[in-house]
Amino acid sequence: MKEPFDMLSQIQQVDASPFLWTRIQQKIKEHRENKLSPAFAYLLGLSFVLLISLNVWVIAQKTTPATLESKHIAQTMNLLPNNTLYK
Repeated sequence: MKEPFDMLSQIQQVDASPFLWTRIQQKIKEHRENKLSPAFAYLLGLSFVLLISLNVWVIAQKTTPATLESKHIAQTMNLLPNNTLYK
């Protein structure tokens, strides 16, 4: 019986079929073309951060006056409870 290492010496190199080789090269080329450049990814991330911060700022500006206005209206109509028992 042959040793396993003796069997490895009998391995020969084979050529891939031309169709398979062109398909592999095409997949590698498509993968490289579909990749985003670092500069574009950085600008895209920065624009999302600016958009989110703008949304937070607008929401903060809209909610503050409405809260103060509703408290003022409630005070003028005596709708706010007075929780002090003794003055």
